[in-house]
Amino acid sequence: MLKDIIMTPRQREIYDAVVDGSGKIDFLALEKKLNEWIREEGFSNIEVKLEMPPLYIPTVYAKCGSGTEKVYCWEFPSIYELRNFNECQSRIYWSVCEKILDFKWRFNEVYSDEFSSK
Repeated sequence: MLKDIIMTPRQREIYDAVVDGSGKIDFLALEKKLNEWIREEGFSNIEVKLEMPPLYIPTVYAKCGSGTEKVYCWEFPSIYELRNFNECQSRIYWSVCEKILDFKWRFNEVYSDEFSSK
């Protein structure tokens, strides 16, 4: 099944680095790799955390102006939430979260039970 999932070379590298031979995910390593990847994509002053175990929701913390914004990378955010994003939160969601969610979707195709139940 893994060979059927199309990943970018960088997504594949992250996947290979965080899943051990028995199929278990190292969530701390995943968090670290996501941060490295986002920085390589040109996003600075951003930190990604996997919060709310057992869900491990990707959460982005970004410096915006004089403060720090927190954005949950929900796969299906509510219209209310999207409408209430300020400009910075909106940029974070549609740029950083979009990349993370694309990776998470591909990751879930292989290890959906593992990613959502650990």
